[in-house]
Amino acid sequence: TPDRPLSMVGQAPLDSAQEKEIHSFFLDRYGHGLQPILEEHQLMLWQSRAGIFAVPVAYLDYFSGLPCQLLGLKLADRAGDELVPAHDWVTRFGSNFTIGRLVIPPEFLPLWLRGEDLELATNNIGVVILFDSDGRCLGRGRALGGKIKNLLPGRLV
Repeated sequence: TPDRPLSMVGQAPLDSAQEKEIHSFFLDRYGHGLQPILEEHQLMLWQSRAGIFAVPVAYLDYFSGLPCQLLGLKLADRAGDELVPAHDWVTRFGSNFTIGRLVIPPEFLPLWLRGEDLELATNNIGVVILFDSDGRCLGRGRALGGKIKNLLPGRLV
C-alpha cells in the first residue's frame, strides 16, 4: 500500500506559539476569528514552504500515509515577517472579515476582474479584503497610498 507521511513533503503542524500568532493576526487585523471555523469544519493548522494550511483532521486520522503533494485549504502566506491572507481562504470565508474591508465602486469592478490595479484612495494600509456593492468577496488587494494593487492569482485573470 502507498505510504508517505506529510512530513516527507514538508508539511507539519504549527506549534502552539505559531498557532496563537496566526489566530491573533486574523482577529486583530481582520476581525476574523479562526477558531469557530476550525472547529466547525474540523481543521488543524499546518505549514509548509508553500504557506499555512487548514488541514482536515479526518484526513490525518484516516489517510495520513496516503501520498499527496500538498494538503488543505491555504490560509496564509508568509512574506518575510509579514502574514498575508491567502486568496482561497479569503474568498471562502470573506464574509467573516469585519475589519480591513473595502467596497469597490461598480465602475472599478471590470478593471479589478481583469487583474488591473485601481486608483482608489483608502484609509486602509496593507492587505485589504475587497467586496463589490452586493457584498460578494472579490479577493485581496494591497493598499498603497492612493492605489490598490491587485493580488488576484494569475490563474484567475
